Amino acid sequence: MATLSATEILADTLDAFTTEVPILSSFSTDLSSARAVQNSIILAHIAVLPTVQTYVEANGGFANGATGAQNLLQDVPVTMNQLPHVPTQVAYLQTIASQKDLYKEAIRYPAYVLGKYVIDYCLTLINGTGGNNFSNKLVQSLANSDLGTIEAVRSLLNTNHASPRGRFGIFSTGFAQSLQDDQRMMSALFYDMRNSDSALRVFKNVAGFSCLYEYPDFNANGVNLSAIFGDRRAFTVATRIPELGAFAGNPLDVPEIAKFTVVEDPNSGISLLGISWIVQGTFDMNLTTTFLFGATAGNQGTGAGNKTDNAAVYVTTQ
Repeated sequence: MATLSATEILADTLDAFTTEVPILSSFSTDLSSARAVQNSIILAHIAVLPTVQTYVEANGGFANGATGAQNLLQDVPVTMNQLPHVPTQVAYLQTIASQKDLYKEAIRYPAYVLGKYVIDYCLTLINGTGGNNFSNKLVQSLANSDLGTIEAVRSLLNTNHASPRGRFGIFSTGFAQSLQDDQRMMSALFYDMRNSDSALRVFKNVAGFSCLYEYPDFNANGVNLSAIFGDRRAFTVATRIPELGAFAGNPLDVPEIAKFTVVEDPNSGISLLGISWIVQGTFDMNLTTTFLFGATAGNQGTGAGNKTDNAAVYVTTQ
């Protein structure tokens, strides 16, 4: 315990973050180790299709109706307004007296709740208490939520020209149980689903969806939500390292009372900032793990059909 560095602790935290919350990989992400200040805006971009023109010599020939290259990309502003952190304390005397591996326990669950916080925040943006960012809805009771529901969503996404690749679904436990009860989902003759080794139900490669996830904390958002389906454009998540302010780099050469450590996962690109310090007298070690993030969903409150509104369909029970 005495030789553990903040870098080692953060590396393990990062590993837990990326393995415990696989749903995040279904969203569009801009995961960077660059620094940003809270409430700053990051601009993501989505492609916009140009318009086919008819050749008319009198109207400029091949130059007729040309679309400016800058207009083929649409801005998707992401406000970096979320700064969650998870403080942890490893007591010096406790590490001496205890035979338990307090270090691993201390970092595993803060990492999980950080990832879960991102997912929970994104889901509040669907429609209801957190915003009204998607206009495409399907009404289906939990009892009748089955493969037919998934196929109906598939058709609606196809009609709205959603991306055919990287589609995902996230739904409540009640929706997942009803889906599991559909024999077509369990039969090798249909989709060869086998998820008995996982407590949470995950269905892969079903009806054009790469992954369908059960999420027990799926919030009804006050409008009886039970599921959200879409492609990667439905949600955009951007992460940054919070700017330390005017004293970043310690320009006045003030004696340091805390250590700031940044660790980046080369596989996912997620970076976390660790701030650690020792309490004088008790020698307890305090560590807080944090990052700055923002997220957008669908039309971002601009109305039906705008931005990435058609990238998702949500399901309600009434």
